[in-house]
Amino acid sequence: MKETIEQLKRLHIFDRHVALMERDLRDLPRRLEEIEEAFADQRKRIAGLERRRTRIEESRKQKETFLTDENAHLEGLKKKQPNLTTEREISALERELEASQKIISNVEDEVLRFGEEIEELGTKIADIEKEIEDGRAEFADEIAEIEQRMAQASKEIEARAGQRKELVAALPESLLKKYERIRGLQAYALAMVDGDLCRACNMHIPPQTGNLVARGEGMHTCPYCNRILVMPDDDLEEAEREVERQTLAAVAGPAAAEAPAEESAEEEQAAEG
Repeated sequence: MKETIEQLKRLHIFDRHVALMERDLRDLPRRLEEIEEAFADQRKRIAGLERRRTRIEESRKQKETFLTDENAHLEGLKKKQPNLTTEREISALERELEASQKIISNVEDEVLRFGEEIEELGTKIADIEKEIEDGRAEFADEIAEIEQRMAQASKEIEARAGQRKELVAALPESLLKKYERIRGLQAYALAMVDGDLCRACNMHIPPQTGNLVARGEGMHTCPYCNRILVMPDDDLEEAEREVERQTLAAVAGPAAAEAPAEESAEEEQAAEG
C-alpha cells in the first residue's frame, strides 16, 4: 500500500506540473490579447482619421474636376471677347468673366485647404502609429517571453504524454479511476494532511483518519472535499509551492513588474524635494 501511495504522489506531482503548463497555454494567449487591446483606442482613432481623410480626398477630387470644367468655361468666355461689338454684350461678358474667376479662386482656396487638412491628418495618423510602435516596443520582452513559454509548454506537454502512461500503468485500475474521477471534479485529487487538517479544503478530518493516513494504513479520503489524503513530503511540498508561486505571479501580472519602477519614481521625487 505504501508503494501504491508513493506512486500516486508521483502521478499527482506530475499532473500538477502539467496543469501549470496547460494553464500557460490557456492564459498566456489572453495576455497577448490584453497587450493588443491596450492599443485598441489608438487604432480606433487612426481608423476615424483615415475615414475622414478619405472623405476629404474625395471632396478634393470633385473640386479639382469642377476646376477643370470651370477653367475650360472661362477660356471659352475669353475667346468670345474679341467678337463682341456692343457695350451691352461686352459688359455682360465681363460680369461672366468676373463671376467665373471668383468661383475659380474660391474653389482653388478650398482645394488648398483640403490639401492642408489631408497633410495634417496624415501627420496625426503617423504620430499615433509611432505611439503604438513605441508602446509595443515596451512590451517586446514580455511578448517574446510569453511566446517562448507557450512553445516550451506545448513541447513539454507533448513530451510528457508518454511519461504519464508509464506512471498510471503502475497503479491499480480501480484506484486510477477514483483518482481521475476526483481530479475531474476538483482539479487535483490528492490532499496533504497536517495533523487532523485537510490542507486542500482546510477542514478538520476525524483524528482516527489522520492517524491511519500517518501510518500508511489503507487509502482514505477527506469527508469534505473527497480528495485522497496523503502525508506531506519534500516533493509534494515543493510542487505545491511552485503552484502557489506561479498562481501568485499570474494574478499579479505586469503590475508586479512595474512596482519597482513606481517606487524609483517616488524616490526620485523625494530627492528633488
